[in-house]
Amino acid sequence: MNLHLQMNPLTHITGLLTVITVTLGMITPLSQASTAESDNPTPVHKLIITGTVVQVAQGNFWGIVDDRGQRYHPGLLPKEFQQTDLKVQIEARLSKKRPVQMWGKAIEIVRIEKQALSPDPHAQHRSLAAGFTRSLHAYRVPEVEVIQMNGTGINTRSLFNTNKAVIVSFIFTSCSAICPILTTTLAQTQEQLGPEADNLRIVSISIDPTYDSPQRLQDYAQRFKAQGDWRFLTGEPTAILALQQAFDVDRGDKNNHAPIALIRPAGQSQWVRLEGFTSVETLVKELRTAPGG
Repeated sequence: MNLHLQMNPLTHITGLLTVITVTLGMITPLSQASTAESDNPTPVHKLIITGTVVQVAQGNFWGIVDDRGQRYHPGLLPKEFQQTDLKVQIEARLSKKRPVQMWGKAIEIVRIEKQALSPDPHAQHRSLAAGFTRSLHAYRVPEVEVIQMNGTGINTRSLFNTNKAVIVSFIFTSCSAICPILTTTLAQTQEQLGPEADNLRIVSISIDPTYDSPQRLQDYAQRFKAQGDWRFLTGEPTAILALQQAFDVDRGDKNNHAPIALIRPAGQSQWVRLEGFTSVETLVKELRTAPGG
């Protein structure tokens, strides 16, 4: 009996050692863990982009615009893909190298392939991404009543009677090509201006007033994170048509509209008309320069 009692602690310790040995056996040695990590490196996050190839003439390079209007700068696009309006799908990763041209997100292409063509009523519009034209105009804005996205009415005389710089764009919320690009550019311009944006009024007028209700305009504004003094307008079709005609943007059918930014710098009466896709830098420069400068 005494012998049995004296061996119990040893048996107990042996049991503990066995548990410890088993537990330690479950731990991967550091050298093996390092090898495992090197064999299976942490995967780099990749982007899958479906979009359209555009040529940006002012920077003399090729870019990609995805279906939501986001711009991507791929650096040197392979020659066989340098075709305006070409639909592509790209696997890419964000690039740490900042391109000289400040246009879109910089990416490095991992894989690129052409997409099957499908009917696209906006294809002719994307070709305008090759550049833009600049001209000066003395527009006479008609006095009409329009409706803001908060549901309240406003007279265009009051709307444009401001000492702030003004940018006018014509959009519609169901547009899937031109409008997202233009609106994104305006939002980025607002951000680029910083405190100077307090002296800017952006007016985006729907050319599809029967569909674009104030609520739809609110949703659209939130989608593009519109801030500050940015007015989204709808109204009676006759009032909207009068504004389109006054700014010479009426193209009959909404799907025939063109990318146009109309700028009236602060304290000026003359308007700068930029027809085609423009960059944030171009808009900022126009806002800071007298029209004839």
